Amino acid sequence: MAKQWSFGNLTGWALTALSLGVLLAVPVPAAAQMDRKERGVEIWKGLRDKHFGDRPIRRGEDQDVVGLEAPDRAEDPALVPITIRDRTGEDRRITRLWLVIDNNPRPMAATFRIGPGAGSGTLSSRIRINAYTYVRAVAETDDGELHMAKRFVKASGGCAAPISDQEEDPDLGKMRLRVQGPESNGAGRRAHLMIKHPQVTGLQMNQVTRLYPEPHFINWMEVSYGGERVMEADLTFTLSKNPSLRFYLQPDGKDRSLKIRVKDNQDNRFSTEKGI
Repeated sequence: MAKQWSFGNLTGWALTALSLGVLLAVPVPAAAQMDRKERGVEIWKGLRDKHFGDRPIRRGEDQDVVGLEAPDRAEDPALVPITIRDRTGEDRRITRLWLVIDNNPRPMAATFRIGPGAGSGTLSSRIRINAYTYVRAVAETDDGELHMAKRFVKASGGCAAPISDQEEDPDLGKMRLRVQGPESNGAGRRAHLMIKHPQVTGLQMNQVTRLYPEPHFINWMEVSYGGERVMEADLTFTLSKNPSLRFYLQPDGKDRSLKIRVKDNQDNRFSTEKGI
């Protein structure tokens, strides 16, 4: 059974959850919703200074480096589909990706270091969005340049959506892996990884006990193919429950072993290996 906290010993994140619950219950005027874009600009300035310093970041919808696909309005704020699209050609490659969600409790949602075992920097997943916000994909290429694509997504409550009682799951960390053949666009072989994990944010009130559970989420992942790194990722609770991740492998016509290692914030470790 996951640990539960009473109102007498609420921590900072639990107090934040209470505040979020109150805010989500109050209708937001249209004008206030529009102001969120302006507030997002200010939040992004702080995030940019913190994580990228004074490095120039190219941006624009017509870039040939990175694209971002996300819905304008999410059907389910706890399961928002996104794709970061690698648009580079043969003259350059993406070596690192940052996923930033301006108005989430943890804006720096994920960092991916892309290795030589990757057929492409394209990644797809499902994420939580807690309030109307810009979602940003920042890519670093092998020439050291930074590029950014962004989308404004209308969604509320994804990080604080109620959860049921969290019993210990005997399948915690169980993985399913599917790999398709090489794609005609030269991106390589597409892999789909699914991981059994509750991804508890700590901001979700348990509807049975009315308490807030301890955060429990995957915070690190490494994927290697034939001994070469495909990607290494630092993650947060932004990934949805039972994370799903699609990525690409670089085939060379030989039989290779695809190995995945995962760790969560409670230091549980899981791994799987598959011959491809």
